[in-house]
Amino acid sequence: PLSGASQQAAMRPLRALVVGCGSVAREMFRIVETFLMGEGYGKVAEVARSLQFVGVVTRTDGLLYRAKGLDISDILSNSRTGSKMPTIECVESLDYDVLLELSTLEIERKGHPAAEYIGTALKRGKHVVCANKGPVAFELSRLQGLACEQQRLFLFESAVMDGAPIFCLKQSGLSSAQVLGLEGILNSTSSLVIDLVRKEGKTFDEAVAEAQSLGIAEADPSNDLDGLDAACKLAALTNVFMPDADIPHPLSIARDSLDAQSLERMHQQAALDKTPGTVRMVARAWRDCISHSKDQVQMSISLEIVETTSIMGSLRGTGSCLTLHTDLMAPVSIVQHSPTLSDTAFGVLEDIHKVLQSERRQ
Repeated sequence: PLSGASQQAAMRPLRALVVGCGSVAREMFRIVETFLMGEGYGKVAEVARSLQFVGVVTRTDGLLYRAKGLDISDILSNSRTGSKMPTIECVESLDYDVLLELSTLEIERKGHPAAEYIGTALKRGKHVVCANKGPVAFELSRLQGLACEQQRLFLFESAVMDGAPIFCLKQSGLSSAQVLGLEGILNSTSSLVIDLVRKEGKTFDEAVAEAQSLGIAEADPSNDLDGLDAACKLAALTNVFMPDADIPHPLSIARDSLDAQSLERMHQQAALDKTPGTVRMVARAWRDCISHSKDQVQMSISLEIVETTSIMGSLRGTGSCLTLHTDLMAPVSIVQHSPTLSDTAFGVLEDIHKVLQSERRQ
């Protein structure tokens, strides 16, 4: 049975301030609205009933805020306008329980301003759920330290691989294992472009344009094609699974770029070697524990020909995968087939459910 304080916490809604209202946030709102209309049950329905969106702030539309909770229809209205209160001031001064940091990655600013918003919220004793890989790649140690000091949760399951259960393995499934290395396909744009060129005969530019039209590639796809997106994801994963090691800065990770010329060279090399495989942008991180008191981690993003029968070679379209190599277990792989925005939004809702559970235990 719950104590009186726990019963009150269970009855009171979890008030959320949302930073960013892009495709992931809008899909999350859509799912919550669907469950509130009675179309669904289970844990997500519990989250939908317990969650109250008190504010949404974006750089373009400003702040929309109502202390008693906003209607999702008002949030999703394309014509909505709010006050031009700076985002950092919203995070610093508004009343909420959990910050949902759903803004886009800014690699050139090394995870900021999202990392600043998260740090500010944690210092105020707020929980944080983040779908932005930047703060996890560039400032995880500092932000986790703040969360620990404040006894609050900093969760980010949707930051890599669209909400697939990866980071939670560090806490629950592999907490006593030492991760020696990890590898996988972490960028869906590169895989889709490669498949469109190889299997459908499109030119490289046509393939990129189709990936953009499908909403997979950004208007500026350079972060995907230059390997920067995959490098940030690899850094985020390595920060979580190898926190005791000496990890390179995300922007210093060696990486190959994907363009028409590099893809043609890879296809020519495969034909010359008579290698039955497909080209993929492969992310790898591996401990070098031979000559250092603190393990060094070798990291790379490279274009490789992978066997079609392998996990990486069998992926199609926007699929992703990650394989973890540990000291005591056989390799553990997580594969995600053709994820959509719903997968990413689910990861956010799953993290919110963990916040709800934490609040009700207090």
